[in-house]
Amino acid sequence: MCLGRRTPVLAPPAQPIACDWLVLGDPPDELEERAGRPFVEEAGQLLDNMLRAVGVKRWDHAAGASPSAAERAYLTPVLKCRPALMRAPDATELSTCAHFLRREIALTQPKVIL
Repeated sequence: MCLGRRTPVLAPPAQPIACDWLVLGDPPDELEERAGRPFVEEAGQLLDNMLRAVGVKRWDHAAGASPSAAERAYLTPVLKCRPALMRAPDATELSTCAHFLRREIALTQPKVIL
């Protein structure tokens, strides 16, 4: 799964950070891999606009002041590495990254998972 990977797209919070929303995305594409974060470029702008429409902002560890948990969304890809060929992940790949996702859920304690 990691053949040809430059860097994983994984940036969990260093400490627990409550976010009412957890948004799971497709495996990272090349742009997300380069940026080291999910939902970049046009897809990220579209998602940011959709979240803003319901009063939510993506959680950004680099930002100073942060909205309340009810106004925060934690974004993460379902797989943390870009597969060599873009396709739906299989059960083995999902299982390989499941412990990362469980840790992200434990740290963010979301009320809604999309």
